[in-house]
Amino acid sequence: MISARDMTPAELAALLHFHAEAGVEWLVEDQPVDRVAEFADQRTAREVRAPAAIAMAQATTVQTSPGRTRPEAPPPPRPASPSALPAIPDEHAITEARFAAESARSLAELKTAVEAFGGCNLKTSARSTIFAAGDPSSRIMVIGPMPSADDDREGVAFSGRAGLLLDRMLGAIGLKREAVLITTVIPWRPPGDRAPSVPEAAICRPFIERQVELAERRPCCCSAISPRASSSVRRARSTRCADSGATSPAAIMPSRPSPPCIRRNC
Repeated sequence: MISARDMTPAELAALLHFHAEAGVEWLVEDQPVDRVAEFADQRTAREVRAPAAIAMAQATTVQTSPGRTRPEAPPPPRPASPSALPAIPDEHAITEARFAAESARSLAELKTAVEAFGGCNLKTSARSTIFAAGDPSSRIMVIGPMPSADDDREGVAFSGRAGLLLDRMLGAIGLKREAVLITTVIPWRPPGDRAPSVPEAAICRPFIERQVELAERRPCCCSAISPRASSSVRRARSTRCADSGATSPAAIMPSRPSPPCIRRNC
């Protein structure tokens, strides 16, 4: 094993760049930790403690008057840390996401709901929550697939090389980034830039659909989105138009996937 002391500054920089591209952003342990096994152990421990907690609560009731009892006040709950979020079944998480999205009446309320939502595992490994940014009154909405490493670091969709390419594309038609509304289908970057799983995509789906609905029939440019995600955006546009009484849905314009464009033009 080569020690860091034996490497030149250029070799160290190349190694750090390799780790960043592979999705490694933090080195917090000397030995690897199996987070999946740790999460399963925490869930098992909660299931074991639940019956004991119920029995203890029943045993600690205090007598307030003949024939009536009142349970003692429970201690205040401890705030959950990001690494110890409760286990939520996928179907329940989808229901909670849909309820949180439908309850929002503006993009600002929806952003608060997305940032407070804890039912998606992607949030535990992501650094930032990516949400719609730009001009809320714009007539154009650009939707990317999922946050990249640059997006996760900057906290804004289409950062880094993809952002430079988007700026050039918008500049070619006389627009700036600040003049359009930009977001991603998935609000949290999957580890290592992997594709989100089917349950993860289903959990995030209500949030992007609600963003499109609240965009008030703006034309959408869907960049590097799968056909399934593009159909979700189109469905959200049609639903919004039907609810508002509009005669025709806004335009949905799928564009060429950004990675090949980046390699060719950047």
